[in-house]
Amino acid sequence: MTELDDEFSVLAESISSIFTAAAAAIADGVLIRRATQKDKEFHFQNWFGALLDREGLDFDEPGRNTYPDFRIVHNPVGYEIKGLGVPGRETTYDCNSQIPHGIYRGRHIIYVFGRYPVLKQTSIQYSTLYSATALS
Repeated sequence: MTELDDEFSVLAESISSIFTAAAAAIADGVLIRRATQKDKEFHFQNWFGALLDREGLDFDEPGRNTYPDFRIVHNPVGYEIKGLGVPGRETTYDCNSQIPHGIYRGRHIIYVFGRYPVLKQTSIQYSTLYSATALS
């Protein structure tokens, strides 16, 4: 194995472990909670950040208009979180006016998509449908 193979092996293990943890959280019924009814995106970011915390991963705190949303400290990985309402946008998403690609400033960017219900009532917690893609 080469050094590059080792790097990709560590990278793949890191990414797959977070998605395994996310699948477990969904199966265990870990709910997403909106701060307010108008919260369109941060509720899913908060859920994902709590997931990273539970997994013991160090990350730079996300901020307004940062790309990617979560930058892992000890691994060249970043997670860009996209919450999409249901019913709503089926095939488009906002990517912070960035051209989507696999590596940005030395980090492998993984897009994480979560679907959430567009609710007219006052419910502010719900389960998620979860998917992800690595763009390269």
